[in-house]
Amino acid sequence: MSTNLQSRKHLPYITTSLGTRWYHSDPRPEDVHIEFIAHSLARLCRFTGHVLANMYSVAEHSVRVSYMCSPENQLWGLLHDASESLCADVSRPLKHIANMAEYRKHEKISQAAIMKHFGLPLEEPKEVKLIDTRLLATEYRDLMPKGDSIVGVEPYPDKIEPWSTKEAERIFLFRFYELTGQNTFYLQQFTEEMNKLSPAMFGQ
Repeated sequence: MSTNLQSRKHLPYITTSLGTRWYHSDPRPEDVHIEFIAHSLARLCRFTGHVLANMYSVAEHSVRVSYMCSPENQLWGLLHDASESLCADVSRPLKHIANMAEYRKHEKISQAAIMKHFGLPLEEPKEVKLIDTRLLATEYRDLMPKGDSIVGVEPYPDKIEPWSTKEAERIFLFRFYELTGQNTFYLQQFTEEMNKLSPAMFGQ
């Protein structure tokens, strides 16, 4: 998208948790910050909030996907739903109806700006999509009313015990810093706490 700097400030925008602005019609990689992604995703509940738990966040879902990926896809897995921090978590059935094409377009360009910021390929790796779908089947089994499932997809064996919003945000940031080598002070501070968590928490 190309809009000159002078006219951009007149475009519609949302304000992020950092006080920055995000312009959906002109998203730019330099406007991306991992902190507002983590903050927002930790407060977005999967399944449009219809989970049979106090909370199950997109941030937690993303961390679980990341830990299940092969090393080369782990950061992509962590960020596969990052655009939802800016475009909201719209359910799959609603997102893919015909008249939601404009939403899908703006979600796509926001996701592209995020991936460019972090130096990742724009196309989702097939492995990430497969893990995302299998985790979705696991979430149906553990967090939704019985009777709904994804036909032909085997859930993961470990049962999901949802994290709090605070845990989800902190673990999401920890995972990002772990994968990128950034913010070593945060890593050192949080590693001891992470070591106390059950490996089953991450589907391992």
